[in-house]
Amino acid sequence: MASDFSIAQFRFLERLLVVHGHWCCKRIAQMICYFFYKKIAFGLTIFYFEAFARFSGIWKIIV
Repeated sequence: MASDFSIAQFRFLERLLVVHGHWCCKRIAQMICYFFYKKIAFGLTIFYFEAFARFSGIWKIIV
């Protein structure tokens, strides 16, 4: 059927799984770090805006 890899012998299968497993693990770790960075950045932005607006719940900025 359809596959991303074609191997001639099963002795190459172990190296293929180890290498691509490592790459997959690395990509997932980077995605998790980006996810936490994004959530912290957006959360702090909202918190700073609310602190600047004195937690009033009104969208006009009080100076």
